[in-house]
Amino acid sequence: MTSNERLKLLRKELNLSQKEFSSRIEMSQGGYSDIENNRANLTDKNIKLISREFNVNEEWLKTGQNEMFKEDDFFYDLGYYTQDATDLDKAFIIEFLKLDNDSKKTLLGFWKSVIDKLDKDI
Repeated sequence: MTSNERLKLLRKELNLSQKEFSSRIEMSQGGYSDIENNRANLTDKNIKLISREFNVNEEWLKTGQNEMFKEDDFFYDLGYYTQDATDLDKAFIIEFLKLDNDSKKTLLGFWKSVIDKLDKDI
């Protein structure tokens, strides 16, 4: 399997479209598609960006050796739990991740209080 094929496998594992994946690494969808379809090479710069953005093991992406993800399985879990996510779900997650840490903490506190209230009402 080539690094280009592993890239496609990774994107599918994360349950992202080419557009979603390419925007996360600040690449055009067309340029990304060229890499996936072996019309362009996956550069070391792109490998580093992908590794950093998606917590991917660079060695796996280059050679297929080792595990797809670094020890932190966050992105694997994210892909697993969002595999059936709607466009609205995905947009919600992306907008949440764009928030600063204080806003995230505030919003999480609010969600927990709503969930606690719902649990008590059941």
